[in-house]
Amino acid sequence: MKSLVLKNFQNSVQLILVLVLLSLSAISFSQGVLKAEIRNTNCPVAHYEAYTWYFGQNAGIDFLQDPRAALTDMWGYNMPQCSAVLSDSTGKLLLYTDGKNVWDSRRLLMPNGTGLDGNPGLTQPAIIVPNPEDPDIYYIFTLDIIRFFPTDTTKKGLRYSEVDMSLNNGYGDVTEVKNVPLLPEVSSKITAVKHQNGVDYWVVAHKWNSKEFCAFPVTSGGVNENYVSSNLGATHQGDIFENNFIGNMKFSHDGSKLALAINGTGIFEILNFNNASGGFSNAVTSAAVYDNAYGVAFSPNMDYLYGTAAFTGSGTDTSELWQFNINAGSGIFNNPYLVAEDTTGIRFCALQIGPDGEIYVARASNTVGLGSVSVIYNPNRPGAECNFNLLSGATTTFDLAGKNSSWGMPNFMQTYFDLPHFDVDSICHYDMTYLKLRNEANITSILWDFDDPASSNNTSTDIRPVHEFSEAGVYNVTVTETYNGADYTYSEQVIVNEIPFVDLGDTVYMYQGSSIKLDAGPDMDYYWWSTQETSQFITINEPGTYWVVVENYKCCFNMDSVVVLLFDVLVPNAFRPGGVNDIFKVYVSAGTILNKFEMYIYNRWGQLVFESNDVENGWDGTYKGQEAPGDVYVWLINYYVERDGSEERVTFKGNVMLLR
Repeated sequence: MKSLVLKNFQNSVQLILVLVLLSLSAISFSQGVLKAEIRNTNCPVAHYEAYTWYFGQNAGIDFLQDPRAALTDMWGYNMPQCSAVLSDSTGKLLLYTDGKNVWDSRRLLMPNGTGLDGNPGLTQPAIIVPNPEDPDIYYIFTLDIIRFFPTDTTKKGLRYSEVDMSLNNGYGDVTEVKNVPLLPEVSSKITAVKHQNGVDYWVVAHKWNSKEFCAFPVTSGGVNENYVSSNLGATHQGDIFENNFIGNMKFSHDGSKLALAINGTGIFEILNFNNASGGFSNAVTSAAVYDNAYGVAFSPNMDYLYGTAAFTGSGTDTSELWQFNINAGSGIFNNPYLVAEDTTGIRFCALQIGPDGEIYVARASNTVGLGSVSVIYNPNRPGAECNFNLLSGATTTFDLAGKNSSWGMPNFMQTYFDLPHFDVDSICHYDMTYLKLRNEANITSILWDFDDPASSNNTSTDIRPVHEFSEAGVYNVTVTETYNGADYTYSEQVIVNEIPFVDLGDTVYMYQGSSIKLDAGPDMDYYWWSTQETSQFITINEPGTYWVVVENYKCCFNMDSVVVLLFDVLVPNAFRPGGVNDIFKVYVSAGTILNKFEMYIYNRWGQLVFESNDVENGWDGTYKGQEAPGDVYVWLINYYVERDGSEERVTFKGNVMLLR
């Protein structure tokens, strides 16, 4: 009977294990899809700060959608020049400004968000930069117009104000740190980029009547008013009506270069930037042939600079969009390519690269905006192959859904656009890795090479492929895009991380009245037990099935389960040599957990007839080589177990009938 009970118990354990394995499979499958938009880790790399745009006459673009879509939820916001907009890392809108007023995510003015010293009529009146270590603190840098007369003391120059997003019930407000002066008079251009240390930021403005670039560090301590000075390039000067203070200024997304336009003189300029020291060098200035130079933007691959000449002085009211080859070095402006020109009176104005790798061109006349913006669909490609307003061979602009573009685009810190050519999702070993191009425009065919010859399929022709890498390691994944017979190849390094090791054991036994400790292993960033506990160790007081999910610092995770059984000793009360139950022995749940075992069998006169130190070695009913007579015998068992960290002896006895 007791043997049958033991067999049923083992069958129950097997059923439990099957159910656990099924549940583990479901959870393991989710590892590859729990977190999206990541690069080189399963940790979420948040980069959505510049995915929401508002500009022009209530116009906007939402890049969080796939594909991007026009925003129509803005009202009463007429920004003919340039706005500054910022979201948090998850893409939630935080605030936006025209340099004079600050609005929150509800499109409401912040209580102290009026009276900033920026001038909304400037080319770039404001930019928003976060505090590197305090997620609630942001700095709005504002610019005022230059003086009309040398004796004018009313102009505010470059200033900054602080926004604390923990105020106003979490919607943010401008603090008492408001309109702090930095420079007395500057051109109407400002830009920002991340410091080489990957933490801090640089904010750059240009003094008026000067060649001086001023790079202000922004650190965890706030805005450092002691700027780094660089004197080179063209002098920003002239009568206010000459418009030399007008024109955009932009960093490249990697912080290595800066470009700007000087409107009145009609020139573009490009310089090298040391984003460790804050200094500029190697200024290259174009000839003064780009009438009303206005917008600038770098291609994602840093091969090309784009610039707009808002309207020429030829009398034909022509507007021009130019491409310059950065790889030409000091000759960058010698052989420009005219991407497009417009003679209808609609200007090519500000330029801004999008999170999708395309460049958006603001369009406006002197008096009205346009219901769409132009798009450079493939800015990484040379000449006409950049596909200005051409998508799959058809003329295609971006429709603003009833809203209007104007002269400006949002002014973002350009580091937000330092993005890979393609994104990967789920790159821990054993996961399926999803790859997605940031820019899918104008591709006739595509070939992916995963740099993984050990896998069953090392290439793919899918636009959005899925691949399981054969092992953890570093892979140089290459994609070749073909369009109109030309190939364009790009590579990104993909790191496939090891999943963490966790082993709870298959089966663990506990003794009646004692607890046991389960250990998921050290050095994990995250533990989650079936008991809802989140520590490395848990203490178990009841038998059952337990599981744990662990996650390491690479955000790769794994899980394991264990069946905890109650340790038991089963002793038969009768046996018959030569029968079904022909040997008298002890049955235990797990003999391997016994440190020492002793069994003694005595006849009715107290004579020792058998002894054993092996739980697997039983009595066959003989004594000194002869069959012992059928009778009732007394047995005594001692064994030692680990209980609560120490060794404890367990002793018990009973009777067994030898049948003949």
